[in-house]
Amino acid sequence: MTEFLGFEYEKNEKTSKKLFSILFPKINIAIKNASEGYSKIGNHQNPALEESSTTVFKLVEKILKFM
Repeated sequence: MTEFLGFEYEKNEKTSKKLFSILFPKINIAIKNASEGYSKIGNHQNPALEESSTTVFKLVEKILKFM
């Protein structure tokens, strides 16, 4: 994993904070990509028949309103 992150990954608060600081600025891009992908997959009437998709991006949008 170090080769992808550029630093040693450890399960601790320091690593969590570092990952957050790297990823949080990209959250709007992630939401946009997830939303676009979701809109291209199925009619959302039967999730079992759809390709991999979630609505986690909607949850993240709601959470961001409180930050």
